[in-house]
Amino acid sequence: MSKLRENVIRLLCLTYILTCETAFAQQSNYSNLVKPNEEQFTEAQINSLRERFIQAGYRNRLCQLVGNDYMYWNIPMSKDISANQLSERLKIPTDTLYILTKSAVKSLFGENIGDIKKYDNIYSTLFNNPSFTINELEEKKMFISNFYVYNLYIAYDPNIILKTKKEIEADKEKQFYEALNFSDNLKTYSGKFNLGALHGSYANPTSWRNGTAIYQYKDASDGSRIFEGKFSFNQDDKYKAYGFFKDNRQIGKWTWEHGNNIITIINFDNVGKSIEGEFVVHNPSKTSVFVKGEFKNGYITHLTYVQDNVEVNGRFDKDKPVGRWYFKNEKHFYSVFSDYSNDGNLIENWHYIEYDNSTGDKRKVRLYNMERYSPETLKDFTMGLIGRYIMRSTLE
Repeated sequence: MSKLRENVIRLLCLTYILTCETAFAQQSNYSNLVKPNEEQFTEAQINSLRERFIQAGYRNRLCQLVGNDYMYWNIPMSKDISANQLSERLKIPTDTLYILTKSAVKSLFGENIGDIKKYDNIYSTLFNNPSFTINELEEKKMFISNFYVYNLYIAYDPNIILKTKKEIEADKEKQFYEALNFSDNLKTYSGKFNLGALHGSYANPTSWRNGTAIYQYKDASDGSRIFEGKFSFNQDDKYKAYGFFKDNRQIGKWTWEHGNNIITIINFDNVGKSIEGEFVVHNPSKTSVFVKGEFKNGYITHLTYVQDNVEVNGRFDKDKPVGRWYFKNEKHFYSVFSDYSNDGNLIENWHYIEYDNSTGDKRKVRLYNMERYSPETLKDFTMGLIGRYIMRSTLE
């Protein structure tokens, strides 16, 4: 009787395991590449998957992304193992493993399309030819690499995919605009348009461009128009501008496309009275010259100026340069810098430290005729460039 009972228990256990395997096979029966979030794993399935990795001896291969709570398995695969052999070791179907890799690769390499393609090529070849080892696949020239060991990245929670910086920024923009209350019954203009800095001290006729625009507006009491809502401008598909207005002021992120992949981006606050966040602005008369940096509370906090082979960068505190400013170009082997106190006073102007190899002594060498690269000059230059993109009543 005890022997019969033992056999029954074994049969029940085997039936349970086969049922689980069948459920996973059905759950992950994908013949084509799919987004892993199109079909969610249940909590019970995820816990079961984790247990199988631990039972297979991969407990110490669980990793955490630096600066994030994202967890994943990092499993080394020698070139003499096949997907079927790994599946047998883990007791997880190959197509399920493939789905788990898709989720992990998207999260780990979301900022780098090249890496995503590289790993997707490796994993798709491996799991779509599960009976071949990596060596055999390379012999068949199905893919070729110089790797001795492949890393298999597996999602700890396949239902989670980290968003890229671009996706996070898009979410923030969406939330920003959803929080704004645009006026009801806005009208729409579509037709010829002259784009320029039209008001205030920032007016600059050289920035005017003739093209077409589509924008929303409301009527003012004096019969004029108050820009409010979405705005877009196009000049022969070579020059584009788009963003949002609120009460005649630019708000949020504004983008200008100058052609040749030259893009200017300026961020405004939600009332158009100050500039916030990151910016990249090109000089339209010489596209190799541009400035980039950050604004906070309407003040430049970080600035980088680039002109051909010259780069200058440093920090401001309420319009005053602070700390160390750096100058780089191909002519100077040494690091060139200027030092400022915390209250914006100049301590030491542009100079570098030269070493005498024969004596070990060092001396300070000052650079002259550097006024055009001073922080104050570059700040004024930056604001002059930004002024070309100020429209309507913005910043007034």
